Amino acid sequence: MAKQNIWMGFLEAGPKSSPVLRDDKLETGNPKTIYLFNLNKGEILEYSRALVEPKLRDLTAAEQSKYAEEMQSRFGKASADFQPKGKNLNAILRAKPMTVKESKRSEEVPLDEDLEDFPAYEDESEE
Repeated sequence: MAKQNIWMGFLEAGPKSSPVLRDDKLETGNPKTIYLFNLNKGEILEYSRALVEPKLRDLTAAEQSKYAEEMQSRFGKASADFQPKGKNLNAILRAKPMTVKESKRSEEVPLDEDLEDFPAYEDESEE
């Protein structure tokens, strides 16, 4: 089992300061941004690395004992519902192409009984 790399720290941002958690498994796909769980907002948010990294610091021992348990618990709940940006697009791009047989099956539509009331198309040019 792979070791999970989680870092807990504090975002020093004036009135928006908050304990934060970084899970290395969560990647934005953009080297200029980073996902952090913000405890005050209770959400995993995407931040600009250039703006946020200078404002991050490790938790003090007192903060660690105060926030660690709550942060891990709430991060677990937030990450269960988390959909990274572009995840659905990436899943579509990585999806196995549909075979011709599968394609024809998806196009099969059962005839509605009401269609039987319409006359069949007759090509008048053959007469």
